[in-house]
Amino acid sequence: MFVRIVGLVLLSATRLWLKRSLRRLRSNARLYKALAEAETDEVRQDFYQMLARKAQNCAGQKVSRLFRLGVRMPSDRDLLRARIWRQLLIFCGPHAVSAWVEWCERCELILIISVTRIVGLLAEQQQRKLRCMHPSTKRIKSSFSGIR
Repeated sequence: MFVRIVGLVLLSATRLWLKRSLRRLRSNARLYKALAEAETDEVRQDFYQMLARKAQNCAGQKVSRLFRLGVRMPSDRDLLRARIWRQLLIFCGPHAVSAWVEWCERCELILIISVTRIVGLLAEQQQRKLRCMHPSTKRIKSSFSGIR
């Protein structure tokens, strides 16, 4: 029963993360596209366009994952605050944009690690409860325990 609940929590967290990640990728694609339009140097313009295409491709992969999970797709439209923030970042320049994108990715990584740790702790607690409820079950020794 508890394992089923942990599985549902993990599935829900995965869906939430995928939706959030999809919004972020779409926003980053718009940000890179706006940077490309504002850039005068052709090499940098091509670079930002390449980053925009890459973000759009990753967003497409996330859409297919969400579709397979049966999740309702988030709208492909930025909120007013995201549009204002994007304009501010473009005004500040490419260094601010790269710092912002790196910060967002770091926050997402921290979220993934936190969810993984929580699920691991919940699984450990479940195992302890099962051992306490069924003391007759013996631990099986691994045949590899003597090998180092």
